[in-house]
Parts: sequence; structure tokens; C-alpha cells
Amino acid sequence: HPRLLEHRIPMPAPEEGSSEGEVLAFDRRVRERLGEPRPLQYRVEPKIQGVAVEIAYERGLLNLALTAGDGRRGEIITANIKTILAVPLTLWRIGDAPPFPEYLEVRGDVYMEPPFLEEINRKRKEGGLPPFNDVKQAAEDSLRQADPRITAKMPLNIFCRGVGEVQGPLPVTSYEMMVALQSWGFRVNRPRIQICDTPEELLAACRTIRENFREWPFPTEGVLIQINRLDLLEKLGNESTWAFVYRL
Repeated sequence: HPRLLEHRIPMPAPEEGSSEGEVLAFDRRVRERLGEPRPLQYRVEPKIQGVAVEIAYERGLLNLALTAGDGRRGEIITANIKTILAVPLTLWRIGDAPPFPEYLEVRGDVYMEPPFLEEINRKRKEGGLPPFNDVKQAAEDSLRQADPRITAKMPLNIFCRGVGEVQGPLPVTSYEMMVALQSWGFRVNRPRIQICDTPEELLAACRTIRENFREWPFPTEGVLIQINRLDLLEKLGNESTWAFVYRL
């Protein structure tokens, strides 16, 4: 049985919707909750079809990894996550990167590129095993292996998209946090992150992703919309992610 551990800060799944009206309703709810009549700034990027994970670092060393699980508790997958080449085992500072915090929880999605799934399913059928339904199921199975050497053979990758608990100074915006994560060695989808200052820009960013996602090598299931200012996120509280996924 997988070992479970509680997240220090809950990690619930974002709200979802498949219409532009639901995107605007989410924005309205957030502004009402904050008592903010003016437009809010959002960070928008592709939502990867993968397994949500949280990776914790103490003094720059990877010491724990969990799946999102039910949002409160996740499965411990530390040994498995260490086999993914894009996951830094030790943090470093690239260029003029800020110092990394004493304790840092990084959240992201572990995924597999669709072309690999065909080959894996072919081998599974040959071995008398049922094929995986999609890349997410394949990634999930890979991370759950009792023997991390099996995980190591799987073509897994990761995009980081946020943080959990951080003990140390925080930047003002989540975009600046992404830039900092990249400068410490994490993989973020920076070329495709858009900052939107108005509801109109927010919908335009959703349309851009909807029009282009089929050309990208990574599996995309939606548009991830997050509030950019970290102080506002803190004000909203942790009982919900205060993020929204516009399904494609």
C-alpha cells in the first residue's frame, strides 16, 4: 500500500469549466472575495495533462516528494521522482538568481509525451498487460512503482507551476516566482506563460492556447489561470487553490 503524508498547505485540484463565461465568473468571484472592483492580474499557461506533485527541498536538497492525492494527503514518491532527469536533486543558482529559501515546496505536473505512449502500450499488450488509456494514467503508474528502477526507464518529464510552503523571502508575483524557480534549476513553461491585466486579455490568452496546443510536444488538457500577486493569494486563504482550468 502506498504511504500517505499530509501536505503542509492543502493542494486541492483547481476549479474547472469549459466555457469563457465560466472563466469570467471565476474572475468575478475572486474579485468579490477580495473586495476588488478593478481588474486583477492573472498568470496564464497551458495546463499539462499529467500527475500533480509536490517536491520539497531543505537547504537546497530534495528530501520529499508527494502526489497531490486528495488535496490533503498525497502518496510518498520521493525515490521515483528522483529518477526524472528534469527534477533537480540539488538546487543551484544560475546567473544572478536570488538565494533559494531554507525550505521550499515546488508544485508541478509529471507527464509523458504522447508518442511514447504508443510504444509503451505495444509492449504492454505483448506482455499481456492492459494498455494505458492516456498519458496521465501512464505517468501515474510509473510514479507508483515500488521499484524506482522501473520508473527510471519511463520517459517522464515535468513542468513546475507554483509553490506550496516557502520559508524565506517571496517575490511579489507568481511570475517572478517562476523566473526564480527556473534560475534554481527547475523546468517551467516560461515561453508560454502570459500575464493578463484585464478580463479581455484573459480570454484572448485562453483562445491563443486553444488554437495552438495541438502543435506542442507536451500533452495539454486546458488553460491554467492563476492570480499573479502572491499577497492576494495569501489573503484568499488556502482552503481552495484559487486557480481555474479552462478545459480544451
